[in-house]
Amino acid sequence: MHEKDSLHSHYYLTHREQHKSCELKPLHVALLLVTLVTTGIAYSIVLPVLPFLVEEIGGIRDSSLIALHTGFLTASYTLAIALGAPLWGKLVDRIGSKKVILIGLTGLGVTLVMFSLPENLYLTYAGRFLSGLFDSAIPPAAMIAVSRYKASDEWKARRLSWIGLASVIGALIGPIFGGVAVRLAERNPWAVGGQSVFDVPFLVAAALAFVVATLILLIFPANYTNDRCEAASPEISEEHPDIVLRLLMLAFIAALAISSFEVLLTMRAKAVLALDSYRIGLMFSECSLVMFLAQAIVFSPLVKPQVTRHLIVPALLLMIAGMWLIPFGDGFLPMMISVGMVAAGGGVVSPILIYWISLIVKRRQGETLGRQVAAASLGQAFGAAISGLLFGYTTVALMPFLIISVLIGAGLALSMRLPSQLAPFIQSANR
Repeated sequence: MHEKDSLHSHYYLTHREQHKSCELKPLHVALLLVTLVTTGIAYSIVLPVLPFLVEEIGGIRDSSLIALHTGFLTASYTLAIALGAPLWGKLVDRIGSKKVILIGLTGLGVTLVMFSLPENLYLTYAGRFLSGLFDSAIPPAAMIAVSRYKASDEWKARRLSWIGLASVIGALIGPIFGGVAVRLAERNPWAVGGQSVFDVPFLVAAALAFVVATLILLIFPANYTNDRCEAASPEISEEHPDIVLRLLMLAFIAALAISSFEVLLTMRAKAVLALDSYRIGLMFSECSLVMFLAQAIVFSPLVKPQVTRHLIVPALLLMIAGMWLIPFGDGFLPMMISVGMVAAGGGVVSPILIYWISLIVKRRQGETLGRQVAAASLGQAFGAAISGLLFGYTTVALMPFLIISVLIGAGLALSMRLPSQLAPFIQSANR
């Protein structure tokens, strides 16, 4: 034991300066964060207007069909992320983060413009799927950069949490932009010409993607794939695939819950409470703000990263409670309270899972982090699809919320033994 401790001590003393030199510079970290904000906006800016867009493009008046297409359109985006993220993660290992991010942003901008043009609902599905496919390149590329260039696990935990926070900020800003853009277009029809006012949010998100891609091209360094900067232990440890699989399953369930909540919230607010897109956008923004605050607190200097493994179960319980309150809310304020509870739980769980996966896996990080993104995106896709279907075609108002709560309960069962199973990795990281 003493010899092993001496080996680790010698390794970190002799390589401390090298790790410091390999940290991402503040400007480069800022660019990564802006990129993640952009992807968050691209995803969320259209959520408040999707039911109205389905109604206009598809000529659909049946609320059940509107709910179904709203869920499926949301699911098509996240399903594409689930399919693309592992492949992009492997590609980052070969060509580096910068090239993959550039491909992702450029493709995202082009497909968002395409999405604003079709007057056919099925072409809209194609545009939404392609947008998600290019979006899927960006999160794993950013996470891999942070995972490989670090001076300590605390440094990595903070930066990974920043990446999550950046996505949340984008999701926070997006719905407000979407609602405001539609209102401005309605008041100034000359500004959009023959375009539908509901196409404007897509064009705004596309313009932002092109601007950020230009900044990445000009400023972000090309050679962030240097093996000497990769965070590796002097001894290769086991990967513990059973624990990683459990964490990936939890990522799937947490994302499913959030996505289901978003679709059910949108449909209940429109079909039952008759709220307009602006107030629906405010609820989405509150959701993102609460998630932001919860995540910022969990990965602040006030909380040790190793303590976060104990927060998974309480966060899932909070999500279940919030999900149960939604169908009983008969106005804007009760809905906002439910939103806050679900968002707080989701804001705590998701970044914790990313941190522990990155801590456990020492080899093939690109591939594994791509799988984490894929698991979360698949959960989003499944949650959006099933919630739209349940809301539109179940006669019992509580049924969609009951089914989603049961699925979150399955996550509770998976989480019960995790704190003790993750404890050994804390000792390994602190050597």
